[in-house]
Amino acid sequence: MRKNLFSALVTSILLSVPVLLSAGVCIPGLGCFSGVEGCEITTPWYNPGYLVTYQLAIEKNAVGAEFGERYPGTDRWGFLHYRLGENFLGFAANRKQYLGGYPFDTTYFRPRITVGPDVFPYMLDSFKPPTYIADFIFARKMFGGGGGLNLHFGSQSKESEYDYFFTQSHVKAEPDANSLGGIFGVDNKNYYLTVSMDYLSWNSLFEVIDSFGDTVSADFTNSYSSASVNLQYKKWTDQTRYFTLPTISFTYDRANEKVSSALMGLPIDPENRRNKYSITAGVAFDDMGVPNSFSAGVNFVYTKTVNDFKTDTVFTDVSADTLIRRLPGKAEIEEYTFPQVYISANFFIWKWLSANTSVNHSLKYVVEDVERSNVEYDGSNYQIVKNENQTTRWERDLTFDLGAEITIHEDLKINFKIDDLALFNVPYLVSGDNSFEVITKLTVWYQF
Repeated sequence: MRKNLFSALVTSILLSVPVLLSAGVCIPGLGCFSGVEGCEITTPWYNPGYLVTYQLAIEKNAVGAEFGERYPGTDRWGFLHYRLGENFLGFAANRKQYLGGYPFDTTYFRPRITVGPDVFPYMLDSFKPPTYIADFIFARKMFGGGGGLNLHFGSQSKESEYDYFFTQSHVKAEPDANSLGGIFGVDNKNYYLTVSMDYLSWNSLFEVIDSFGDTVSADFTNSYSSASVNLQYKKWTDQTRYFTLPTISFTYDRANEKVSSALMGLPIDPENRRNKYSITAGVAFDDMGVPNSFSAGVNFVYTKTVNDFKTDTVFTDVSADTLIRRLPGKAEIEEYTFPQVYISANFFIWKWLSANTSVNHSLKYVVEDVERSNVEYDGSNYQIVKNENQTTRWERDLTFDLGAEITIHEDLKINFKIDDLALFNVPYLVSGDNSFEVITKLTVWYQF
């Protein structure tokens, strides 16, 4: 029985074709379709207006929890969806802020200094998105469907002290993070719209002691803000099929990053001001057939990031004195992603089991222009010289998203995501090799 179950699941997954990860207008019992992040029961936390759509469809409230790492830092959180008259309410606990990755990048403004331990890797490792303390949804029927607002506030402050085995370093960290944001969303038959804003402030004091006993202290401060708009228009061809013509989204991120430290009594204060915006345009097709469903689409994405930074460099002048100078620099990165293609499908296997899969395939062209300043000695004087460099490269990405949903009872369901490595390491599943987790995300909910 177990062998037949696994064979059926793998067969259904392999029948699908490659695509873009986690997209989807979600219909109860049918899986995810192009446009909304999340999967069915958790979709309202990415578009609050969908809470009305979902609860009107099932006519029940829900309580549940999600375990795993759908997004970085999102380990486990719980939620409650409840209808009170004409008001649709949602409450979440322990949900962490998703920032599309770390909100800062020290690639360009790291000090060019080789004396003493480097604190930057420890800063990045210690960053954790703050957990939302207050996180709720208020939604009502409007705009021919549902409209809602999600507000969230988060905070995290936890001292830590640990050792790094490979560098033989001892680290003390005192991070303090606060966040505030919200999402306004509309979901109806013809339109999908979200408008979101988020703000994060993060400050951390570090002390690193290396294997030689040298100590470096640093104070890292960062303020990060983002705003995004996502709009889609759905053109229906019949009761179960529609085209999304077009899907358009715009995202703007801004960050101010600074490190305050010292070396040999001299101040080290590198900083960076980063502005980033991204525009996405695409088309999609969805077939919400019963019991099987299908979704496909293609996007063009343009992203530009500008880093205005000042970094520290150390040198010895003609008098043999050690000096540190803060030198300006600028880095502009343009990314052209086309095509970004996805195909996803949901397969009915048995009455109590369905499998779903999606794959993201993207081809990206990157142009990077970096301007740096250096201190050079011409034989008599030190001069600041600007160096410009442009590099181009192609990047390709292929990502699988595999999963299944089990109906234990009419109102009790389990949805899980399978590590894509399981497809290429089937023998290890039998031997019990633990080099990877077979199930990486698990969502459980009960409807009442």
